[in-house]
Amino acid sequence: MSNSADTIDMLASYCPQDSGPVDAAQWTTLAEIAPDFAAPKTVDLNVNGVCNLNCAWCWGPVHEKSLETVTGDEWVGVMGDLRAVGTENIVFTGGETLMKKELPMLVRAAKELGFRNTLSTNGILLPARHAGVLPFINDVGLPLDGADRETNDSMRRPLGNRSPHFKKVLESIKLVQTIYPDIELTVRTVVGRPNVDSVHRIGGLLINSGIDPAALRWKLYQCNPIGPRQDQTIAGDWLISGDEFDQTMARVHDQNPLFPHIQGQKVKDSIGRYFHIHPDGETNVVVESDRWTSEGTPVNSETATGNIVRDFPGTMHSLWANGFRAVRLNRELASAVSA
Repeated sequence: MSNSADTIDMLASYCPQDSGPVDAAQWTTLAEIAPDFAAPKTVDLNVNGVCNLNCAWCWGPVHEKSLETVTGDEWVGVMGDLRAVGTENIVFTGGETLMKKELPMLVRAAKELGFRNTLSTNGILLPARHAGVLPFINDVGLPLDGADRETNDSMRRPLGNRSPHFKKVLESIKLVQTIYPDIELTVRTVVGRPNVDSVHRIGGLLINSGIDPAALRWKLYQCNPIGPRQDQTIAGDWLISGDEFDQTMARVHDQNPLFPHIQGQKVKDSIGRYFHIHPDGETNVVVESDRWTSEGTPVNSETATGNIVRDFPGTMHSLWANGFRAVRLNRELASAVSA
């Protein structure tokens, strides 16, 4: 489907006037429901599944190349359709995004469509591949979970005995600050059982590595039991309670006064925040469930909303019919960038 008025016309026939049961008598035109209809402001494109890490709590698809069935042209078509209905931000994620050979073409196409582009990468390949990608990126998210290699590797699981991640992510953070100072940079830290007592020391590591704390955002996430590895995360020694996360955030703020932009995201804050498109075109949105872990952490779930490549308007309708207006993908409530 092309980026044209046809996209809006076709979508219009799928949108009921409320988010209850679909009744043909309620279908209307998009123009008539414009005050209420809200396309996802931010969409996460899981452009690939393969990765050079194997983190237990990963949200991404199972690391299988066979799942990557969406072609480059189809990705561009989907982005055009999303832009036509009002989506503003694309987060390129995976898997490890930089392992996608077509990524330079995709980020360029997204920029030409008028999107604000975020690159989510573990940073291992960024020093070698930045030139073809970062000129089309507005925001980069790089993960650092430990103040030393051992702690970081205990969280950011290597495929072998040892990973280059710890060294490469520090190199990548410096690279972005030095070569691409106009790109907004976010250092992302997942807080779980292995690193909860030492997370506050990451700030000192960054400063001692020559990284400017005032020129980045540091965002910390409570370890979230969701995605294809959910059972492994719940069963393993990973999760911390909401109270522990609050205490950790307080300590991080107290011990890192040179970092003006520190944010935290608890598990409950992910509800409705993420609309994922997977490498096979299947989509889902994070929703609340009634399950809780022994640590008192809510276990969210992901509701499937259709295959956006095969049926773009049907997927948008499914998102709408599943209470789209009630979640934070709503344009009036969505954050500027899904991180």
